[in-house]
Amino acid sequence: MINSKINSVQPCTKNISLYFVLAVFTLLSVFVVSAHADDLARISSLTRGGAPGLALRLLNKAQPPVTNRKKWTAFEKRRFLILKSQAEWQNIIDRVQSLPEGLPDDFLRWAYAQAAHASMQSNQAAQARIFLRKLIWDHKNSGNNRAWARRLVIRSYLMQNKTEDALVALQRYLQDYKPRGVSWRLLHAAVLLQVKKNKDAFAVLSGIQIYRGRILRLLAGMRANIYQANVVMIRAGNIAQRVSSKPELQGLAWHLLAEAARRNNNPVSYIQALESALALELKPNLYTRLIPLNADTLWQAYLEYAERIGNDLGLLVGDDDGWLEKTKSFDKPEKSRAFYAFLAFRAQNKTAKEAAHQLLSDDLFNKGHVNTLIALYTKSKKFTGLNEVPATVRFRLANVALQRYDIKLAATLMKGLSAPPEGKDRNLWLLHQARILIYAGDYPAAVKLLANILDQGKGLTDKFLSRYVQVMFDLQIAGKNKEAFDLLQRTYSVTRNRSSKREVLFWMADSQYALRDYVQAAELYLRSATLTAPGGGDIWGQTARFKAAEALGKAGLVRDARSVYLKLLKYTHDAKRRAIIERNIQQLWLYEKNSTRK
Repeated sequence: MINSKINSVQPCTKNISLYFVLAVFTLLSVFVVSAHADDLARISSLTRGGAPGLALRLLNKAQPPVTNRKKWTAFEKRRFLILKSQAEWQNIIDRVQSLPEGLPDDFLRWAYAQAAHASMQSNQAAQARIFLRKLIWDHKNSGNNRAWARRLVIRSYLMQNKTEDALVALQRYLQDYKPRGVSWRLLHAAVLLQVKKNKDAFAVLSGIQIYRGRILRLLAGMRANIYQANVVMIRAGNIAQRVSSKPELQGLAWHLLAEAARRNNNPVSYIQALESALALELKPNLYTRLIPLNADTLWQAYLEYAERIGNDLGLLVGDDDGWLEKTKSFDKPEKSRAFYAFLAFRAQNKTAKEAAHQLLSDDLFNKGHVNTLIALYTKSKKFTGLNEVPATVRFRLANVALQRYDIKLAATLMKGLSAPPEGKDRNLWLLHQARILIYAGDYPAAVKLLANILDQGKGLTDKFLSRYVQVMFDLQIAGKNKEAFDLLQRTYSVTRNRSSKREVLFWMADSQYALRDYVQAAELYLRSATLTAPGGGDIWGQTARFKAAEALGKAGLVRDARSVYLKLLKYTHDAKRRAIIERNIQQLWLYEKNSTRK
């Protein structure tokens, strides 16, 4: 009986055990899901907080293994969104090309779409079509997604100026989908404009009220001789003013105004429109490519206008002074800039050319056309490299780049400019160059410049050396402590002011401390502490002695470190500082114990 009762209870016990295991498994699953959700929330928070790099690091650490496909793809989607927000187009493409096998079809379609978009954003039209074909030939893909992919194929052909391919793709799309939406009609019109079917484009755009459609219809109408160029100029100018808060639309309006002004034989308005378009620094897009213009277009406009005025005034090519003198009487700044540009390239005298470049850069800069100035000298075929840009212009552009924190451009512009601008101190100029090179990561070039200043040995006043030492801090922060120490050592030997020498010793000690030469660091700190104050009891001396004690402790000279700390307590009255010193003295016992064990 008892055995039968026991046997009758056993199945129930097994069920309880099974329920317990299932319950634990469920709780663990909930915990894991919750943990993943928390990680994604943290990643989103970091991205919104302006730390996408940190968000990616957390994502790399927290992303589940690919065997957990649902969770892995959720993290991967978040990765793509972060990369997209930072315009890391190539990283998106590379990531999609190296995706592991066996991922869900829905995710792959989404990823291919992201990669196609990234390819278009980075002007890789052919690469975009590789991804788009995967979407188009995937018959399980939704009709809307396949239609989107086919429209993007048309755009990719236009990007490469393959107008016939774009037209064929467009006609097939029309047959299959018979679209009527505004976005489609804009794309349709863009293709027709590219193949010079202007009247057809004008008809397709009929009734569209959004600004992009109105701009394209004005363009089609003007090219089809339906609208007069002077009328288009007025309307394009009005649109440009109305959409001032939308750079892409305003840029398209300026492009239209430029073409209309050229057709209307209005060089002043043509130059104004070109300058305004370049000032927006827009990347070429589907619509602005219909009216192509760039920095060389503006250079050519300047030159043609100058020649026209020069002929009207009877000025002779080669009379550089006569051309330059005439600019003083012009009533329009566009005329002056045209003359400056003409002299910059056509003057017979090298000095006149340099002066013209300076005057042109001054005029554009002072009138607020800074982006236009940058485009003319950094994005033009007239200069095969930045080293060909005149020095006076490079100085100005480098300062602009610095103000915009474009350190790489600033360093490139400054490289090779050994002579300072007129009126600038040579040493300060070289110091300025060195600092830019440090920020750009070109440490050997920076160190060479800094050494050159000391080699020359001229103008090394106390005031200048104080500035010089500030640049040493940049080297130290960049981790170039050996180079900083060598230069500081030389600075110490040419410094006459004892207070300044005391500071230099401290910074030398900092470099040695960073290099883990704690013995020499301690010596230099102690020398700094007592150079102008034998007892080392002033604030500077106390700080230097504190650092010396730390270095001595790390060097294993525990007894010396304790001695310095104890003497330091005599000068220290602040309770917080005393507490720190006393704590460090206690920690020396740990150093001592470790050294004893060794």
